[in-house]
Amino acid sequence: NLSTIEKIISSSNLNTDVDELKEKPYLHLNYQEIAFSDFKFNTPTRKIEFFSQRMRDRWGEDPLPAYSEPVENKYSSPNIYNKYPLSLISSHAYNKMNSQFSDISILKEEPFVWINPHDAVKRGINENDRVKVYNERGSLILKAILTEKVIPGLVHTYFGWWGGVHQANINKLIGDYVSDIGYGTAFQNCLVEIKKVK
Repeated sequence: NLSTIEKIISSSNLNTDVDELKEKPYLHLNYQEIAFSDFKFNTPTRKIEFFSQRMRDRWGEDPLPAYSEPVENKYSSPNIYNKYPLSLISSHAYNKMNSQFSDISILKEEPFVWINPHDAVKRGINENDRVKVYNERGSLILKAILTEKVIPGLVHTYFGWWGGVHQANINKLIGDYVSDIGYGTAFQNCLVEIKKVK
């Protein structure tokens, strides 16, 4: 929506406006090929800053790093949590760039979800079982990998597996929340439940 675009532009360093973007829908930006290869950061001191006045000025956020609860969690969303008690996080796969390279045969693998053995036992899930990961927004079918790499109550999968290939596009599960910094989609986390597929 137009007001969101205007908000993004006004909080950026872009020297443009919505009217200019309507006339020419792209901007040429002068970025370094390797970000900060000169070790000069885009901060007032040109150094890494643990206290960032810009965070407060630009985004209205705490200038010091701090923990904040996920948008969906058992405290702020108890009705959702009671139905979907597992927190799903996703990350980049080390051998892909988003969904690129998914069609290279040596890199192909069945989409999977990491689940803590404690959570798996409670749900009758064994290693390599096909499971349904779901919430009120959608569902995926993935292979279960039981691992201590994730704590109880947390499950993890990589993004970049698309719906047409494996019916494994995690975007189906993510809410339409707006992130606090950057005003983009908050892809980081959502609540789900997992059950074994028979």
